[in-house]
Amino acid sequence: MAYINLIILNLIICFSLGAKLQNDVPIDNYTINFKIKNAGSTVTGSFKGLKLKYSFDEDNLNTSFFEGILAVSSIKTGIDMRDRHLKKSEYFNVSSFPEITLQTSKIEKESGNNYKITCKLSIKGITKTITVPATIIENDNFLSISSQFDLNRLDFGLGNPSIVMAKNVLVSIEMKINRNEK
Repeated sequence: MAYINLIILNLIICFSLGAKLQNDVPIDNYTINFKIKNAGSTVTGSFKGLKLKYSFDEDNLNTSFFEGILAVSSIKTGIDMRDRHLKKSEYFNVSSFPEITLQTSKIEKESGNNYKITCKLSIKGITKTITVPATIIENDNFLSISSQFDLNRLDFGLGNPSIVMAKNVLVSIEMKINRNEK
C-alpha cells in the first residue's frame, strides 16, 4: 500500500530526469526504489519498465525536458502476494491505470550539478505538480541522474489513511544514460 506510493515517487523522479533528446531511449542502467513504513517495519520495493524521452543541455535548460512512462505492473516488493495486492483497485488499479507518467515543466539549476525539477506526475488518473531535487552530471558519453524525494501516497489515491501505514513514501532514483544509444 505504502509501497505503491514509493513506486509512484520513483517513477516521477525517473521521468523528470533526462539527457540529450529525441526518441525513446533504452534505459538499462537505472533503479527506481521506494521505502515506506508499514506496521512498524520498513517496506522496500522497486519498479522496472521505464520508457524515457529527454533532452538535456545545462546551457539551455528552457528547452530541456524529461518525459517518462513507468509500467505499474513491474512493481516488486519481494513478496508476490503484496505485489498482487498493490496492483488492485485500492492501490494502483493496474487494470485501469497501467502506467505512471511524468513530464517536466521546468528545470532550474541550483548550484554545481544540483537541479530543481518541476513536473507533472500522474498516478492512478490523478495528476499533481511536484518539485524534486536532482543531481545531474553530464559528459560526452553519459548522463547520470540521481534523485531522492518524498511523495504522499494519499495525494494519488493509493490506499486509505492508516494508523499503521505511513502516508509518505521515500522514492530514490539512480540512472545512467548512454548518450551514444539514441
